[in-house]
This record gives sequence, C-alpha cells and structure tokens, in this order.
Amino acid sequence: MTASFARRALGVAVIIAGHLAAGASADDTAARAQSGVQAPAGAITGDAASGAGPPARRGAQAPYDAARTLGLFLAEGGPDAVEAREIRDGAQLAVDECAGDVAACSLKAAAGGGQWTAGAGGLVALVYSDGISAILGPADGRSAHLAEQVAARAKGRFVLLTPWVSDPTLTRIRVPWFFRLVPDDLQQAAALLEAMRGMRSVAVLVAQYSYDMRTACEAFEKVASRAGAPVLTRIAVAEPAETEALVGAVVASHAEALLLLVPPQVAQPVVRRLRDAGSTAAFFGPLRLASRSFLDGAGDAAEGMVLAAPAELPAAVAEDFRARYRSAYHGEPSVAAAYGYDGAALLLQALRSGGAAAQESLREAVAKARRGGVTGSIAFDEFGNRAGPAPLARVHEGRLRPVAASNADPAQVGVQLEFSSHPGRDSVSR
Repeated sequence: MTASFARRALGVAVIIAGHLAAGASADDTAARAQSGVQAPAGAITGDAASGAGPPARRGAQAPYDAARTLGLFLAEGGPDAVEAREIRDGAQLAVDECAGDVAACSLKAAAGGGQWTAGAGGLVALVYSDGISAILGPADGRSAHLAEQVAARAKGRFVLLTPWVSDPTLTRIRVPWFFRLVPDDLQQAAALLEAMRGMRSVAVLVAQYSYDMRTACEAFEKVASRAGAPVLTRIAVAEPAETEALVGAVVASHAEALLLLVPPQVAQPVVRRLRDAGSTAAFFGPLRLASRSFLDGAGDAAEGMVLAAPAELPAAVAEDFRARYRSAYHGEPSVAAAYGYDGAALLLQALRSGGAAAQESLREAVAKARRGGVTGSIAFDEFGNRAGPAPLARVHEGRLRPVAASNADPAQVGVQLEFSSHPGRDSVSR
C-alpha cells in the first residue's frame, strides 16, 4: 500500500468515526428514515439526484423507507463519469420496475458521489446517516478499494455490489459484504487469451496513468505467464496520448494482434488510424471498451474486434430491457447500463425478500442469488466474484454479437509469457 493510499484509508476511518461519534446508529437512522420523509416512488433522492436519467416515476407518494431503498455510490466527475451515468440510468429502470408494487423501491445517491475520500464521505453518510443497507457502486478501482474498507469497518451494516470495477485484488481479502458483478481482470484475460490462440505476437497498449488499466495489464501478463502465450510487446501510453506515436509503435512491433488497455477516447483514434494505414492486426479489448462512446467513435475500424463483454442477448428479459431503455433515454443501452440494471435488480430483489431486516441475511440473499440477467446468468463464488468465465463478443456493424462460448479459466489457461524488447519502448524481458 502506498503512503498516499494509506493516508486516504486513514481518512476513511476518521470519517466513519465521526459518524459513529455523532450517534448515527443503524436503528436510529432507520427510524428517522421511516418517520415521514416523502419521496416519489422510484425517484432518485440525495444530492446527486440531478444526474442524467428519466423523469421521476409518477404515482402516489410513499414514505422514504431505508429498507426498500437502494443506495448509489457513483462518481459525478472524473474519467469514469460517463459509465457512472449509464450505470445510474440502468439502475433507475430496475427501480421503475418495482416502484409500482406495494413495497415501493427508490434510489438514494451518495452526496457528492466523487472519487477517493471525498466520495467515501458520501458513502459513509448513506450507511450511517441514512440507514441504507444495499449499495451499488463504484465504477473505478481506487474508489472501490476505499469503499471496501468502509464495508469491512461497518461489519455488516451494508452490502456493496460494484457493477463495473474489475480489479482482482479487491476480493483477495474476502470482505464478506463486498460483491463484484463484472468478470474480474483475470477472467477477462483468460477469455481474451483463449480468443488469441494461434497468434504469435500481440502488442499491448496500456494507459500508464490509469489505475484500472494498469491493473488490467498486470492481470493479463499474470495469466499469460502460465504457458503458451504469444510474444507480448507492451507499449506505454502517457497522458495526453499522441495517436501518431502510438500507431507508429504498434506498426513497428509487427504484431498480429493489438490489445487496447486504454480509455475509449484514446482507443478510438488509434484503431481508426491503424485501419487507415492498412493494418490488418486483430483488435482485442477489455470490458471497459464495450462502450457506446468507443463503438460509435471507432465506427467501421472496430469491425471484427473481440471484447471481453456480454453480447446482446436475444432473451425476452434483454429485449424488454433494451425497449424500455430506448423509450426512457432515446438511445441504445450501453453495456455499463446493462450491468447497472442487473446490479440494481439483484440488490432490490434481495431487499424485498426481507434481507434488509437483518444485514447478515441480506448478505446471504446476495451471495446465494441465482438470476438470469440482461448480462447473462448471475451467480457469485465464495469470494464474491461473478462466477464463470468472462463472456466474449465480436463487434459487427456497431453491435456486440456472440463469440463461441469459452471455458477459459485464469488458473488453467496455458500460456508462456515472453516480452520482446524495442528501443525507446516500455518493454521488459524475462
């Protein structure tokens, strides 16, 4: 743990201690929450309620009930703000589904919703001041580490489900109240390496300035080191990224494939320029590139690209989700929105099953959940990770189409990691 991270962790502890000292017990806050504070059924409440989303659901006024309210811990700014907004949009649709029931559901967003300790204060307030016991978020790895510390110190006051963070180290310490909805970086790496089978060389663009992309690269290298992988050439991306320099480095590597561990706004111009230059390299990417901003921006250049992401499912639940999303937002749903919907629906189901009456039973309800979602079948392993291999999808005409199912497992993928060295490039030899 770095010194700066340790200081932020200490800050989280101080924030929690302040709330405890103020006497914000779970029982007291639950009583306050149910004492008559009114909110429209299905509406987002809290200081972050002004984020993009459909109009508040019209209908009878219902008491603000902490036992039927889903908390949102999502950044309003920063590099993951677009995905956070899309996750919020998907979550709102899930709330709309249950808001017409006798036990109305609602969303309450963390105040500020920012990243690091500022955002952690909003998370602590949701738990200790508002009595929220089920929280969806965050969307970035560093915030997730701090949120996990809050969950560990809260010792069962709430369950946290991240719908977007894939850092595998999050579940290493096995906090019982922390769950992950997306495949982690190791699962994604195993699936992508299986798709690369038979290729002799792969260039890996990695955004060194991004914590989430660095951890994804480390996971890819770790899985690849286990036997039979292609030669990997790591190309570091600084901020701001220089497209022409990156394209030149990829071309010079003579790689058969390119793995883009960079944000969508960096990946778009790189794949366009490479195709314009006549490159025939196969393109691969992590879940984070399964975004409308990347797919729309890359256009035809992304055709045939393989992503560690769920394809558009033909199942009725997925078709219904897409139809309702188009009606509410006048556009196609992103993968982030789909994960937001699935995460919210799962937590709301756990709350409505009576799990909120005792936090331990809520945790068990989430841990034992078996659900067919718009992102596929949902179940968790003993560590709180999404069970099963990561899905793969191929880009076809701007849409995500299925790739043949893979049984790739991070512990079983046979690969031998070998780095090639190029002058002036961030490469390592082993």
